[in-house]
Amino acid sequence: MSRTASAANGGEIATELRNWARGCHSTEAAVELLIRACGGRFVEPGQPWLRTDDRGITWLDAQTIALYSHAVSSGERHILALVEALALGKSLEDVGGLMASLDPYHLRLVLAVLRHAGCGSGPIRNSSRDSAGESL
Repeated sequence: MSRTASAANGGEIATELRNWARGCHSTEAAVELLIRACGGRFVEPGQPWLRTDDRGITWLDAQTIALYSHAVSSGERHILALVEALALGKSLEDVGGLMASLDPYHLRLVLAVLRHAGCGSGPIRNSSRDSAGESL
């Protein structure tokens, strides 16, 4: 039985999600985008798409994203749609529109995660810094 991942803080959740996603490039990319986008607010405790199983493993319930994406801004909705598509292997209808809607930071981030998803290019990096000052 799953419950919402509200016991851990955002940093612990990010670490747990990365561990859970390890080994599948598209899932790793989805998780990294979720962690780094929008100042990390998508991995704050209590987000409905974060689940913790009975063993204490936090995971991304990507099927839940669509149920709650109406409650965020249109830019955030685009990010969540890409997270969902990467995690579930779904196609996106308007990738060009999504890319055009992003600010430069999020555009570089999305390009980096898509590169990783496509070829497993090692750590997701680009020349920007995320909200915590880490190199992407």
